[in-house]
Parts: sequence; C-alpha cells; structure tokens
Amino acid sequence: MNKVVLDTLKSVAKQNNIKIDFNKLDTTLKDSGVDSLALLNLVFKVENELNVQLDNSKLVTIKNLGDLINAFDEAYSKK
Repeated sequence: MNKVVLDTLKSVAKQNNIKIDFNKLDTTLKDSGVDSLALLNLVFKVENELNVQLDNSKLVTIKNLGDLINAFDEAYSKK
C-alpha cells in the first residue's frame, strides 16, 4: 500500500466530509456509508491530486476500500 496514495485518499475524504474507516479495508463502501455519488466525487478528486486516471473497467470492480486503494496504487505506480 503506497503511503502517498493512502494519505491522499484520507485527505480528500476528510476535506469532503466522506467518513471512511481506513482500518476496515474489506468493508464495502456502501456499508461504510459511501454512496455512488460520493465515490465518484472521491475518485475524481483523488485522480486530480495524484495526476492519474483509473480505467473505467477498473472502476466497476471496486467494491470495498481495499479495492479502491489497490486501484489507485496500480495507477500511481504506472506514472
């Protein structure tokens, strides 16, 4: 897990009042209270902060926080 990615996700979530428990990577985002609009907002802002873009095919596979972090880790490592 890349520290830059994790710190960026935490920062953007906090700035946008998206409450995510980063200790529970396997909890679904929906069960964490993150609806689809909040997720898209989070993804868009993190993409801008990290200067990366997630593939649409990757976005539809994201079910939990661990998936989201892994997707950004993968995109960030290709920079």
